[in-house]
Amino acid sequence: MDKQASSLRNSSEARALAKSEHRGLDAGALACLGDLTVLAARACEAQFALISLSVGGVCRVVSKTGWSTHDQDPFGDYVMRSSSEVFVVPDALVDDRFTQGTLAAAVAKHKVRFYAGVAVRGSSGRVLGTFGVMDNKQRELTSAQAEALQALARQASSQLELCQGLQELSHNIAEIKKVQAEVFAADRLTLVGRLASCIAHEVNNPLACVVSNLSFAAGEVSRISSPRSREIIQALEEASQGAERIRLTIQALRRLSHGNEESISDFQIRYTLAGPSRED
Repeated sequence: MDKQASSLRNSSEARALAKSEHRGLDAGALACLGDLTVLAARACEAQFALISLSVGGVCRVVSKTGWSTHDQDPFGDYVMRSSSEVFVVPDALVDDRFTQGTLAAAVAKHKVRFYAGVAVRGSSGRVLGTFGVMDNKQRELTSAQAEALQALARQASSQLELCQGLQELSHNIAEIKKVQAEVFAADRLTLVGRLASCIAHEVNNPLACVVSNLSFAAGEVSRISSPRSREIIQALEEASQGAERIRLTIQALRRLSHGNEESISDFQIRYTLAGPSRED
């Protein structure tokens, strides 16, 4: 059970670290990590100090002091696999592990001889990255310097986890606001539906009277022999067409009140295509 819980914590940390890497560390976190590398370089009397994060099996430098290139920490893989609390290389030029291959080229490129590194671990013990110091001269790391480097690595771990937690919190808040906006939109749609139903009910009865009276008036005018009869009948027909559009609008509002939003769009399209029946 403990192993399963530990595995879940490790998996959670891995996901959080991957998300943090994807979003990027914020300016505050980078500034804090920068302060830690400065302190490490001074405390260990080293020329370079690096903090690297491991994401997807690749270590990337996220903070550095004195290190002017974008190259990775050449000793990072050894630190992450090391069983000792502090991985120390007094002189890389005489260490068989770093005299051949790509590591030898990296050491020669940066003229690194001394290295000391500590694994940066999360709260569950999972390795998140490395914190190392380097120098271009052969030397040893004192016990006080080793303790200082370990303490700074713990601070780096706390800062990284704090940054990840804040980013997760910010992401969750954004998701909550998104859900709230969707709920408010649904509430507004419900309110619009109720309003549409009320409008349709209030307008429908008077409209029926208008349509009936227009039909009656048109019939009566048609019986009158007058030069203006035709003009009056045409005006009444146009009024009837307007009333018909009002009736169609009420039908669309009724459908909207039952959640059919397409009805309004369909009516608007048909109304636009039909256009006004009488030119001004």
